[in-house]
Amino acid sequence: MKKTQFQLPGFNIFRFDRSQKKGGGVLLAIRKEISCYEVFSQNIDNNECVAVQISTQSGTLLICSLYIPPQIKISSRLFDQLLNINNNCLIMGDLNAASTLLGSRKTNSKGIQLQDLLNNTAFSCIDDNITTYDRNNYEEKLDWILATRPIIFCINNVNTHMLLDTVSG
Repeated sequence: MKKTQFQLPGFNIFRFDRSQKKGGGVLLAIRKEISCYEVFSQNIDNNECVAVQISTQSGTLLICSLYIPPQIKISSRLFDQLLNINNNCLIMGDLNAASTLLGSRKTNSKGIQLQDLLNNTAFSCIDDNITTYDRNNYEEKLDWILATRPIIFCINNVNTHMLLDTVSG
């Protein structure tokens, strides 16, 4: 789907589509009345990311939508790049990381990477422990909302929910 083919009334759409495969990619929809611009949309170490900087009355905030395929490692290079752009950063996405320390039913290798990232950087997990993956009677928490410590004190009442619907094109 071409970037101009997807529109949501009242929102600016920022996307990073896969070039090799049909489907997938990441998207951010930001209300038109919010001042913002795209910082980058790219694949870094096979981590798909679109990042948008928004302006608020108290400063700027970098918002990122991120997808990391199941067999791919979390890119520390990507997280370093995001922090170099803005230390006020909010990342949302499917990291395919499971960690019992963060509410998952099991821990996988990427969950260990996520835990190390949270222990060694300014990022914290700010969402609830609701499962975000459900298939064949198996549920797991694989999607995460991460924020840097400068802004976590400004955020409250963060909720995740199961997939509402799918769109095919």
